[in-house]
Amino acid sequence: MTTMIFATCAMPQVLKKGVDALDAGDYAAALQEFRPLAEQGNAQAQFRLGRMYEYGQGVPQDQGQAAELFRKSAAQGDADGINSLGGAFEEGRGVPHDLPQAVALYRKSAAKGNAKAEYNLGRAYEHGRTVPLDYAQAAAWYLKSAKQDYALAEYNLALIYEQGRGVAVDKAKAAFWYGKAGAQGSLDSLNNLGALYEDGEGVPRNINKSIELRTKAAMGGALYAQRYLAHLYEEGVEVPQDYGKAVQWYTEAAETGDAEAQYDLAMLYQDGKGVPQDYAKAMTLYSNAANQGHVGAINSLGMMYNLALGVPRDPERATALFLAAGEQKSAYALLNLSAMYANGDVRFNQVVAYALADASAALDAQIRAKAANQRNQIRAGLSLMQITYGDTLSRRILQVGVTIALAEYENAGLNRAN
Repeated sequence: MTTMIFATCAMPQVLKKGVDALDAGDYAAALQEFRPLAEQGNAQAQFRLGRMYEYGQGVPQDQGQAAELFRKSAAQGDADGINSLGGAFEEGRGVPHDLPQAVALYRKSAAKGNAKAEYNLGRAYEHGRTVPLDYAQAAAWYLKSAKQDYALAEYNLALIYEQGRGVAVDKAKAAFWYGKAGAQGSLDSLNNLGALYEDGEGVPRNINKSIELRTKAAMGGALYAQRYLAHLYEEGVEVPQDYGKAVQWYTEAAETGDAEAQYDLAMLYQDGKGVPQDYAKAMTLYSNAANQGHVGAINSLGMMYNLALGVPRDPERATALFLAAGEQKSAYALLNLSAMYANGDVRFNQVVAYALADASAALDAQIRAKAANQRNQIRAGLSLMQITYGDTLSRRILQVGVTIALAEYENAGLNRAN
């Protein structure tokens, strides 16, 4: 059920029965209460009936009908109706997309103290949408809304204080507003507050509190929190290493389709950490991540084919995958591709192997020593002319990518220098 937060201070008794029915998910009863009142001209009933049409609650979803009801409510000066009509114009729901009109309506509703409109106006200033970009104004409107306990405003205000946009950086205020929003179920707020506790910024450092908050966020489905906890338990950072819990949280994140989690979980299945070793499962996860363009997964798939892990060895397939990842500047893939040329798995060419290893060393400090060692071993068997060709090819790989650089090398006939 969609939870709705309204800015009205008191609930007229005539509406209470319908609102209670709506909150209970009894849309038929709510409709029975709101429709006659809306037809009689009750502005709040028109607004609430409009929301039912907007979300298809007890009635067929009809954005045009929703916008018309919002318009009737707004014409009577109802702040909720004015704000919702603004939302319809902003998103082009049932009315033409008209951002200036939306902002004008948000401003009119905010002037009446509507918390959601104040938040929407803050968004307009934060992103410079038909108004000048003004973080200070955004913060001011978010604060007005947050003081009415509107969770989205509390979260955005916390971000502004944490990042110091339009206001001085104030991690304590950020923590306060994250806490307020988190108490209303804002998962991102719980995760971000956990990060402040981890770093001791704005609050005393407390890793247990950090994990508690991030666990709440992760259990609610917050992807960043799930990945954070998985990494924490995998590496044994601040907590005892626990591959089982790492698998649990990577699985939660991977099932949402997150490529990074799929990749990390695949590595655990490949290595048999926290789960029985399962190359087939690893292949599936790597493939899912690779299909989303995850460079590490593409390279790891190449390794699976090259080393015959769960699949027959296929050097050509491995080479194609290393090349695909190398085109995206994966130093690991370039180093693997270098080995394929050095070993003659694709075609024996020591100059190309040397150039790929050299390019790999230039790209990533984490494997620079390994790549440099491989490059130097190949270099020992090359002539000065071959080294010169290899150095030129390495620079071109970094400039234009592997495919173009190798094509230039072939077209120039330099492959004969091998």
